[in-house]
Amino acid sequence: MTDDLFVFIGVFGAFLYIYSYARVQWRRRYARTISYSLLNFVAAFCVMISLFSHWNLASAIIQISWMAISLFGLYKSIQCYQSKKRKPKVTANVAF
Repeated sequence: MTDDLFVFIGVFGAFLYIYSYARVQWRRRYARTISYSLLNFVAAFCVMISLFSHWNLASAIIQISWMAISLFGLYKSIQCYQSKKRKPKVTANVAF
C-alpha cells in the first residue's frame, strides 16, 4: 500500500512536469511567472517523495537541483512582481 502511494505521488509529479513544460511551449512568457516556478518545485518535490520508496541517487540529484533552481526562479519572480507593484504609474500632464 505504501509503495503504491509513493508511485502515485511520483507519477503525479511527472504529470506536473509535463503540464508545466507544455504551458511554456504554448505561452513563452509563462516561464517568468510565480506559478511556473511553484509548479516545477511541487513536481520535483513529488518525484523526490517517490524516491523514498525506490531510491535512485541520480534521480535524487536531479530533483534536488530542480527544486533549488525552482526556488531561485520563485524568488526572482516574486522580486520582479514586487518591483512592478511599487512603481508609480506615469501619467502625462498635458497643458492646454
